[in-house]
Amino acid sequence: MPSSKHPRPRSQASARPAAAGSKDSAENKGSAFKGMLFLAAVVLFYVLQLVVTGQMETFLTSLQGLAMPWIVAAIICYILYYLAGVASYAVAVWLDRDSPVGIRDLMSVEAAGTFFGNLTPAKAGVMPAQILRLTNAGLDAGEATATQLTRGIMQEVASVSFSLIVLLVGFVSFRESYGNLIFLALVAWVIGFLMILGQLAVCYFPNQVMRVGNAAVKWLSKRGWLKDYGRAYHFVNNEVTELSDAFRRATNSRQGLLVTLIINYIQLFLLYLIPFFVANAFGFPINPVAAIELCALVQMVGAAVPLPGGTGGVDVAWNIFFGPTFGDLSTAGFIMWRAISYIGPIFAALPLLNLHSTHRGHSLYQRWNDVAHGAGKGTGLR
Repeated sequence: MPSSKHPRPRSQASARPAAAGSKDSAENKGSAFKGMLFLAAVVLFYVLQLVVTGQMETFLTSLQGLAMPWIVAAIICYILYYLAGVASYAVAVWLDRDSPVGIRDLMSVEAAGTFFGNLTPAKAGVMPAQILRLTNAGLDAGEATATQLTRGIMQEVASVSFSLIVLLVGFVSFRESYGNLIFLALVAWVIGFLMILGQLAVCYFPNQVMRVGNAAVKWLSKRGWLKDYGRAYHFVNNEVTELSDAFRRATNSRQGLLVTLIINYIQLFLLYLIPFFVANAFGFPINPVAAIELCALVQMVGAAVPLPGGTGGVDVAWNIFFGPTFGDLSTAGFIMWRAISYIGPIFAALPLLNLHSTHRGHSLYQRWNDVAHGAGKGTGLR
């Protein structure tokens, strides 16, 4: 490991030109702006839906009767979900004993994932936004990609495996309650499984992926279906190699991967528990285990829809799986759930995007040792 007293060497193979980074950043911000417009349209649609269906009065009345302690508990649950995300990044930073990234940096990285992920289709904006923020914190492009990949892929593995457990354990009872509609969640799970399988294939079998990718690029180009041949060719032959190399570097510590996976399971538990608090706030008692299972099904369907936040998929899935619990207040419950777990976090993430750690002289690992031994009382972990 390089000494923390000297600049960290930059990876020449993985460092991108500044112009390319600026272009990626501009494209990501453009996608987020479009997502914000889309979000505004969705909120307007929700309001119009309440008016047209005559539920507005019922909705406003239900809000007046909300048990606020349950709503506060739901918000706290989401805050813990966010902090767990910061902790999962902290594991990777801790393992690199010379990493310049601090806690405030990681809070900003996680906030960037929330903001750009919620505003881009299939959370496509998460990876570039978080990698850019990690490079701003002092990592080179290769290190930043490795850190983000470890966190991102472990998060997807946790989500897919968690959902599989829910389906296996509750499939019979779900089938009895929802009939063939449960196959909607099953199809959504298969789509999610194939997506994570594709990511792992890129990381572990880059040569095979490049061969298949090059053949696909040529085939699409010959038929005039490819707008930018050069960009597609670059992605297949350069990005795939870089992503694979970065992931292999980041997965040297199996203990680190296991801890990250466990933290991601805790995150999912917290996220899926939010409907439990929302239901109780409206006066509908529900078993917390049932709430977690049903929310997992809703998220499965939403993840398969290529729109920001899975809009359209989560709406339908909520009415299918939580409709019996909320009854006439299903729309009200859905809007409150989305406000706490999706819309609200977008705006809450904004002030966190520009957080920066103030201490660059020591790594998080070194600063913790200083604090633990009483030598760094003035430095902290920020």
